[in-house]
Amino acid sequence: MRSPGLNRFTSRDMYTGALADMNLGADPFTGNRYAFGGGNPVSNVELDGHFFGIDDAIEGVGALVVVAAVVTYAVATDKDVSDSLDSAFDSIVSGIGDLFSDDDEAGDPEPEPTPGPRPGPLPGGDSGTDNKKRCEDDPKSARFQYQPLDGEGRAQGATALLCPTDLKPPLADRDDGGSVNVYGFPEPEQNTPRSGRGNIFDRTHIVGDKVSGDWVDENLFTGFKRMNRSGMRRCEIKMEKQLAAGKWVMYTGKVNYSHTTGYADSITMSAYTEDGPLFSNVVVQNSTDWQTTC
Repeated sequence: MRSPGLNRFTSRDMYTGALADMNLGADPFTGNRYAFGGGNPVSNVELDGHFFGIDDAIEGVGALVVVAAVVTYAVATDKDVSDSLDSAFDSIVSGIGDLFSDDDEAGDPEPEPTPGPRPGPLPGGDSGTDNKKRCEDDPKSARFQYQPLDGEGRAQGATALLCPTDLKPPLADRDDGGSVNVYGFPEPEQNTPRSGRGNIFDRTHIVGDKVSGDWVDENLFTGFKRMNRSGMRRCEIKMEKQLAAGKWVMYTGKVNYSHTTGYADSITMSAYTEDGPLFSNVVVQNSTDWQTTC
């Protein structure tokens, strides 16, 4: 109840937790239990979200129903009414979040959700029409871009517009006959597991061999065999399926290093097609573990 003569409320706020909250207790409006609604009897809304009156009549009826139910329960079970209301209000606030934030922004359209990050476009645009035309007109050399090696000679990343014609047929030979100098790639005696079969490390493509990635230093880094053939391979298969279906794929691979020298820590892979994101910012760790990605 409010007294116009005293210009204040004559009954105390039933919320007793303000003094235990530094933000509320230090504020003269919320620390005073006779100052409802942060000293604003018009809106009757507490600054921290605790409320007893609601501008909208329908919402107000709903809140009163909850309050009445809590009071009835408290009386029937011989519990403290104030504590029960506090608990109820806390539950209501946590559930409805920003219930009152729309009042001052009525009529404003809801913001669109922020789209996930996508690989950067190559020169010439990245619309579906542009990319389809580029697949028809541009050679691979114009669609595949490799970042320069860093000062240690390590591969950094690549962006490629992959076209259906880039997909190699099954059982096609690998393009790995040229001379390359991949940073940190071990000599054969250091690259043989105890079993004596296979190898520990691969010269790992950023843009995969099966989609015509080039056998050049800028597209190769030293990666564990299991990184290459489990984590990265799953993402590559997704792209290959799109190409087999006659669709283009815009792909970006970025090699991540935590030190100025040494092996790569991981690679971050993203790809999208004319239908939308295929996978986004998938991080494949450079480790000996089998990995499930994409």
